[in-house]
Amino acid sequence: MADQAHELNVLAAQLARQAADQEHAKFVAGSMGPTTKSLTLRGDVSFDQLRESYAIQARALVEGGVDLLLIETGFDTRNVKAALLAIQDLHVPTIISGTIERWGAMLAG
Repeated sequence: MADQAHELNVLAAQLARQAADQEHAKFVAGSMGPTTKSLTLRGDVSFDQLRESYAIQARALVEGGVDLLLIETGFDTRNVKAALLAIQDLHVPTIISGTIERWGAMLAG
């Protein structure tokens, strides 16, 4: 469904925006990830491919009307970096949700 990523994300954001606008003082967060791909653990995708996937999704979510982006369930710092680089030019507030182990590292190191 990668070829439909832009369209699906725009529509999802628009629906969320529409629902939020019916209430007062609501924000819409565009959630991105997690992915089944890992740059560090599996190497089954390139950094540029992952960054472009995140960029497509982020642009569509912003186009659809989200107030902020949520990079969700980050387990690989390189994946999170790809997402952050993909959205840096959008100038939209961003939240990162990650898996941190007891010793202070993310799941992938």
